[in-house]
Amino acid sequence: MEQAQTLHIVGGSIHARADQVHLCFQLGFDCEIYADIAELVVRAPDAGIILAFDDSDMGGVAQVLRILAVEGIWLPVVGTSFEPRPSCVAQAIKAGALDYLRLPLNEERLAVTVKQVAMEADAYAAWRCRSAGAMAHRQTVPRPRTETPRHGLVPFPRPEPQTRFAHRLRVHTG
Repeated sequence: MEQAQTLHIVGGSIHARADQVHLCFQLGFDCEIYADIAELVVRAPDAGIILAFDDSDMGGVAQVLRILAVEGIWLPVVGTSFEPRPSCVAQAIKAGALDYLRLPLNEERLAVTVKQVAMEADAYAAWRCRSAGAMAHRQTVPRPRTETPRHGLVPFPRPEPQTRFAHRLRVHTG
């Protein structure tokens, strides 16, 4: 027997979350509900799909994805909204959301999305983990200085090789 997919419903009004849970239970999914991303982070689930309400006042789905990356939670995310604006949908997808659904949820569309996201979940988690690791690595590795001035700035002079420095020291001291 196949285990039911767990959906983590984050944000939105309590009524919107209740409607989503009701439909998800009808479709045979397990559900966990969270008032906001902070509550989800405290529980730190390790399996399932996150349905994140796109609240622009809280930074939207992109902010949810940033918080999840910082916390090391690599679950796939699907954005949700009552009135999805194309710019918000695009921003969510660019940030790493795998899909975006209009609320109230459509039974057929939800079932297809969950099936598709579940098939991509492992590859998605690996990609998010790698991209977050690469970003952290880029931030900690010092970048080499360039030889050419940029925007009127003068580059630092290159240190002389040890042999020339030692030679100059001998010349000046006699």
